[in-house]
Amino acid sequence: MNDTSMRFEADPNDSELFEMAQSMNRITAMYVKNKRELETRKLYYDRILRVMTHEMRNAIAPIVALSTDIHDNPGNYGEPERKEAVEIIKSQSEGIKRFLDSYHALTHLPPPEQKTVDAACFFHKLQKSISCIEESIFTHKGIVDYNIGAETVLFIDESLLSQVIVNLIKNSLEAVKDAPNPSVSITATRSSDRSLITIVDNGKGLPNEIAENPFQPFVTTKKNGSGIGLFLSRQIIRLHGGDIRLHNHPGKGLSIHITLPAQ
Repeated sequence: MNDTSMRFEADPNDSELFEMAQSMNRITAMYVKNKRELETRKLYYDRILRVMTHEMRNAIAPIVALSTDIHDNPGNYGEPERKEAVEIIKSQSEGIKRFLDSYHALTHLPPPEQKTVDAACFFHKLQKSISCIEESIFTHKGIVDYNIGAETVLFIDESLLSQVIVNLIKNSLEAVKDAPNPSVSITATRSSDRSLITIVDNGKGLPNEIAENPFQPFVTTKKNGSGIGLFLSRQIIRLHGGDIRLHNHPGKGLSIHITLPAQ
């Protein structure tokens, strides 16, 4: 009857009927959960497709217009004009390829191969990459401060989570570029049932157009940004069975909280 709120009741004294009712209730709960997940996933992909359609139309329009004009009015294009037109078409085509490469990255994430990893060792391996990013933005290192709890372990796919952490720290370093006393702090702790990684910066926080929906893909204020960093990070964290939350403090900075299951 498609009534997922229905519950099956049975007399506990009738063990066979009672177990059958319990099984039906579990099946109904599983159906509701899976249906909700499918609906949520559909909403995300519908949104992605809408954004993709919009961006692709905007990128293709100049190519179509320019190539049509060259075809219809070849006499208007001497060597300098043709060269300029080809440069425009090349630039737009490369932009479309970058956009499609970003979409491919979103839809072809491998399942994580999780194992228990010492948090201190994990972040030590990342320090070289993070130091290189620091040097490309600042004239000195030491902007990033690490606070890793003693004996903290993470149950992760090192490769995938490294991609997330480096991307988030890079964003934080870019955010504090113009801060009077730039600072990015990384903390890793663990409780009995979960691990927590926190990244805090003292930049200006997220701009309003991003803060309203920070995980929406293909939306960015960066000149050469793809707009998939935060969305991709959340997808990877969720594949780990965890979650990521942002706390925006306009004019004061941003804090990122990643929770991961202990096992």
